[in-house]
Amino acid sequence: MSQDKNTDKHDKLDLPKEERPSFLSNFSFGSSHKHPPAPDDDAHTHATNWFAKLTFSKSAKITTETVKSTDSTDSTVVTTTAVAAEASATVVESRPQNLVDKIADEWHDFEEVIKHVSPSAISEDIDIVQEFRKVAAQIEVDMCDKIRYPDLTRSPEIRRGLTLCQQEENFIKARINRIATTHAFAKFIGVHPSEVREEDIPTIGISASGGGYRAMIATTGSLRGAKKIGLLDCATYIAGVSGATWFLGQYYSVADCDFDKLIKHFNNRLQVHPASIQEVSKIMLTEGLNKYFLEGIVQKHRAKIPITPVDVYGTMLGARLLFVSDDPKDIDPLDFRLSAQEKLVRDGLNPLPIYTAVRHEMIWKSREEGLDVQKISEELHGKIDTIDWWNWMEFTPYEVGCEELEAFTPTWAFGNHFENGKTTEIHPEQNLGLLLGIFGSVFCATLGEMYDTWKYYVKDGWLKTMVESTTNTFKKGLGQLKVHELAATYLIHASDNPNFIYHLPEPVALKVPKEIIDKKHLGMVDAGIDNNIPFNPFLSPRRHVDVIIALDNSVPCDPSDYFARAAKYAQKQGVPWPSDAVFDPNVKYPNMTPDEKKAEDLQWEERSKAKENGEPIPPFKPVRSTPQANGLDHIHIFDGPSNPLSLPDPDKHIEVLPKQNLETSPLAAQHKTVVYMPLLPNPEFDPTIDPTYTESCSTWNLTYTPEEIAQLVNLAEANMEKAADKLKQACKAQWERKKKLREERTKKP
Repeated sequence: MSQDKNTDKHDKLDLPKEERPSFLSNFSFGSSHKHPPAPDDDAHTHATNWFAKLTFSKSAKITTETVKSTDSTDSTVVTTTAVAAEASATVVESRPQNLVDKIADEWHDFEEVIKHVSPSAISEDIDIVQEFRKVAAQIEVDMCDKIRYPDLTRSPEIRRGLTLCQQEENFIKARINRIATTHAFAKFIGVHPSEVREEDIPTIGISASGGGYRAMIATTGSLRGAKKIGLLDCATYIAGVSGATWFLGQYYSVADCDFDKLIKHFNNRLQVHPASIQEVSKIMLTEGLNKYFLEGIVQKHRAKIPITPVDVYGTMLGARLLFVSDDPKDIDPLDFRLSAQEKLVRDGLNPLPIYTAVRHEMIWKSREEGLDVQKISEELHGKIDTIDWWNWMEFTPYEVGCEELEAFTPTWAFGNHFENGKTTEIHPEQNLGLLLGIFGSVFCATLGEMYDTWKYYVKDGWLKTMVESTTNTFKKGLGQLKVHELAATYLIHASDNPNFIYHLPEPVALKVPKEIIDKKHLGMVDAGIDNNIPFNPFLSPRRHVDVIIALDNSVPCDPSDYFARAAKYAQKQGVPWPSDAVFDPNVKYPNMTPDEKKAEDLQWEERSKAKENGEPIPPFKPVRSTPQANGLDHIHIFDGPSNPLSLPDPDKHIEVLPKQNLETSPLAAQHKTVVYMPLLPNPEFDPTIDPTYTESCSTWNLTYTPEEIAQLVNLAEANMEKAADKLKQACKAQWERKKKLREERTKKP
């Protein structure tokens, strides 16, 4: 892993290593990795912990509207009264204790922390706090500026139902028309343009998996390869989970959908850890830059939304990924607004990005009578087969919402408080950096998920046997229901956001549980916790996606569970899923024998011991079978007959499938093709990189050198080019199928 060039202050102190504060570096940002490297010291700092404590404070009171800086050299007085008086009546003037006042309350604790730090650091820390006070006050003033935030003059409403919004409908027409008129699809599949009719062009959706920076960079390479072979120009959608959403966030903002520009941005920004205290300190002391850094979290607090660790994480992540440089003059404020990405998909210019997150619904936790599975199932009319489930949230430049809740809010209004379908107060659009934190917050997993992950990755031995034995005994003593409740406990709170269906009258088409409607906030986390490949947005009755291309940048590559979950969701939605789209659990990479696993574990132990002793680290020599020997290849295509459709209840999907047309609907006749492309080594192209074993590709790694970026981008691009012929054949087969169906329909009297 690349190290920050700056020296960590803790290296100069006598603090015992175990007493050094820790923050975020021990969490996985994407898929887990078996051998996480030691956390960088630059991600550990007294000030970060203090800042986190300051931000997470739950105290609330009405404050004065005049804030005075304590800077002895500049007694700047910032008055907000005049601005507040001019603000729209819809902007709330009273608020909980603001961040500026909270600093004063926490000052004693801060002094207790900094007295342990070298004197040279104290003045810098005090400067940071004073700068924080001034900047936070200015941000609160700007929040009422209708010129800066014209959306403050608008009155958003919740859109209900299962249809697509009008903006997305218009986009689809424009995108397919562009694909047809530019002859992009004809060129891709190798036929004359005169043979391709617009209505026969298949809708192609690309699903990119999570996996931290590795997924972000590999997705860049795969899609650059897709652009090179002509596939990207034929795609209508790109959906992302976790690290892939970080790709989307930069590709559609700072990079302006330019791969060369994006890779240059990576080279400039990824060599420093997002939680580097040196970088955070520098940002806080740089006029203009500090405002962009704090804007999202201050605005969220000002809107009376609880601040969680995910928001602090998103603040630092956003600075690393969305700042084009350390010069505030180079930064475009629109890069921090998801709704601003609309300009890059206008007139179907590029595929529509779909960002994803999930919320964990556990209504039994809201009930005084406790856990009653049968009663809950009866109340929900058999719509669930478990006592808790995941709701997939979709974020596009147009709107944010959830199909299962049948409710959507304009993207520019997400983060505002709603009641009965209308806003109770207006605030600026939520910062994209905070959203990227939500999309990549896999560390918010439940205890049960953490335990399952631990069992999967820890090597066999006495410790694993003892823990499993103790856990099994514990489960028997508690009973099934109590064990389920404990397993659903979160150690780290999900990001809270206003519930846009709060007190919304119950929809007619789908009966949403009352417990959800009565919640003021909805917690959202990384969608990879449910499925690390975002199939769900393309298994919707609202979108007739014909070809799903799944880019799996997970480590290890283990697709059986992802496909099983997707097939189950497709059946629930009543949409087709290829009957052959299934993986045996033994088809994965790596898939080592006990002897191979033992040999590799021994090598890792020797390397760790050498590192601890300051000795040269011996090179790693993989001892394993090839992916192909385990049944995996660079591309798998599934286009067999679809499973018999469990056609949805017409009352539920009445807007999409009218009852009288249910049997003859386009959905019932649709044949879906699913393509799976795992991130595997390609010895013919570059024998020196295997994402499963190359240390820079660890999910835990949040620093990359330009050389490491180039190597991973080039590998993913080469894998895409290697699969070009099979991809063209799959898309051509789907086109021929649609063409045949159209011709058969036109022949009928």
